[in-house]
Amino acid sequence: MSSGTSSFSRICMAPHTITNHAVQCARCGKYRHIPDKWHYEVIREYIHQLPWFCEKAVSWNKMASCDLPDEFAENSDFILAIDRPGIPATPLGWERIVHIAAGPTRRRFCNVYYITPPAFWTHHDRRMRCLQDIEMTLKICPNLIPPRLDIRTRFSFARPAAPWRDECEAPNASRGSGKSSDGFRSRSQGSSPKSRDLV
Repeated sequence: MSSGTSSFSRICMAPHTITNHAVQCARCGKYRHIPDKWHYEVIREYIHQLPWFCEKAVSWNKMASCDLPDEFAENSDFILAIDRPGIPATPLGWERIVHIAAGPTRRRFCNVYYITPPAFWTHHDRRMRCLQDIEMTLKICPNLIPPRLDIRTRFSFARPAAPWRDECEAPNASRGSGKSSDGFRSRSQGSSPKSRDLV
């Protein structure tokens, strides 16, 4: 079994941003909450080279093991957004945002943005919507990233997959299995859930 990462969003009909993350254990297949975004992004980047196991969560959960139940298996409060493995961890000072659209009827499930470091906020748009935006920003303020950093390998606008109708589909995932072969999930904060169709 392979491990992977995902983000979770509370079911909400208004647009909102993903704030919660989980990783699937490569041994038992259960999902475990990752307490901070930085850990999540590092795990996601190296998930193929370094499969993730439940016991790696002991630094924030001393009871972590494959014997514990899946935290999300019976939880209908969240949308599961299946992340792609290998997306690089965000460069220092920047922030990668996944913004969920307002409900399953929207043509696009989510959008991905990068927020520039605070030093750039005063006179410019801080939200980067594509690599061309980042390139233009670096022409104005080249010190926002370390020298010789390749933005085409360190920034990714790849969007998570939407799990409509109880399907968590992602590249190489089994259709209708309810789990991604990549094992990444994320959540975003929102209002109280109403529908089970998004779980």
